[in-house]
Amino acid sequence: MPKKGRIFRNGSGDNAPRLVYARAIRDALRSELGPNPSANKTVRQWTGAGERTVKNWFDGTCGPRGEHLLLLAYHSDSVFESILSMTEREHRAVGSKLRRHCEAMMKLLQSHRDVD
Repeated sequence: MPKKGRIFRNGSGDNAPRLVYARAIRDALRSELGPNPSANKTVRQWTGAGERTVKNWFDGTCGPRGEHLLLLAYHSDSVFESILSMTEREHRAVGSKLRRHCEAMMKLLQSHRDVD
């Protein structure tokens, strides 16, 4: 039986960097939430993303972008650490600054949602 849904490509024909990113986020989410059946629902509550989108994150076929990535980093220490690791930054020097920036972005996003 064929899989349903679209496969999104980055246009360059080389999906290797995108898959490395998507799989790193997948692994971070799985390590944080475990094999819990409600993990998908938890991530949807954190991000407001759709069910299929979150399923793609857990499958490692697509990674979160923009606001969703910030929301995941805010709620998940594993995702936050994964981002730091992928950027090859000094955890101690950058970690606290990045955490403060994530918190500021969350406040900004929340205030924007409250206005809508």
